[in-house]
Amino acid sequence: MKIKKFWFIIFIMICLVNTADCANYITCDQAMKTGKPFVLYLHSNTCYACKQFTPIFTRLMDTMSNYNVVDINYSYPQGKDICSTAESKTIPAVYVVNPQKRTRSKISFDTYFDDAAFTTSLINLMNQ
Repeated sequence: MKIKKFWFIIFIMICLVNTADCANYITCDQAMKTGKPFVLYLHSNTCYACKQFTPIFTRLMDTMSNYNVVDINYSYPQGKDICSTAESKTIPAVYVVNPQKRTRSKISFDTYFDDAAFTTSLINLMNQ
């Protein structure tokens, strides 16, 4: 359990270098300060699946503006550090991070291209 908390803290510390680009997109530092669960999106400019999913993800997040989103792009050096710390073996990857509970839960890739399934998974994880 102590190791799990250690990696969570390291993961969050590396997230602090992130920048934001959309209305409900904020930095990890800002997200952590709210203490509320937030969505963490890991992706890359060179990944085919990411290129297909990013417009869908952006559209869905625009309709769910009450959720904060931290956007991490693997194409940048800081993004590579965060992706490896998050132990994400694949991208795109969407996590729900709960700073108070010190947990992160990955949304299944199987739901990424099904708006209803993805939205349901996201809402369920945000409300846990």
